[in-house]
Amino acid sequence: MSVETLPAKRQSVVRAAAQVFVREGFVGASVDVIAAEAGVSKQTIYNYYRDKENLFLSVIDAMLLPVAEQFLAVLDEILLDEADLAAGLVRLGREWTALLAREDLAALRRLIVGEATRYPQLLAAWQNAGPGLAQPKLTAHLTRLAARGVLAVPDPERAANQLTSLLIGEVQTMSLFGAVDVPARRVEEIVTSGVQVFLRAYKAAD
Repeated sequence: MSVETLPAKRQSVVRAAAQVFVREGFVGASVDVIAAEAGVSKQTIYNYYRDKENLFLSVIDAMLLPVAEQFLAVLDEILLDEADLAAGLVRLGREWTALLAREDLAALRRLIVGEATRYPQLLAAWQNAGPGLAQPKLTAHLTRLAARGVLAVPDPERAANQLTSLLIGEVQTMSLFGAVDVPARRVEEIVTSGVQVFLRAYKAAD
């Protein structure tokens, strides 16, 4: 459920919690501070979410699910158009890297990475709300393109993972998961060359 579809008071709690978690970290975040910034009582937060962990999981869902839905719609639009697959994949890479560079999502992702060893359930929630939705959809499209003879993909799931790495992996590394900007020209070079490598490996013979 997205933030915008929540009742007003819950919207305030989720927005305040996201800011406090990013600023203070999961361990350092105080429910008292979240309540004060949301303009609600501490008991209200416990009534809604039971504890801090469930609150954080709700923040992940509220922030990621609408973004994931938007990305899946773009993915469908691009990969259903087979007229120029190379251009479509480059556009997909542009859209994907721009999404990952969003300041709020990048900050949340870095927080989860930092807490993943102590709280693996947070990482699992992130993966289920983000990559857990995108990768099966990408795999399904590659399977369809292989069936239509556009691509020669013996293992669509592995190919989907490889395409993801080629489109966004290097940008993620260079940006330190969104902490620093990567010049747009450099992103374009990475995405374009990644698509070329992918199609050299998997383009069906004419």
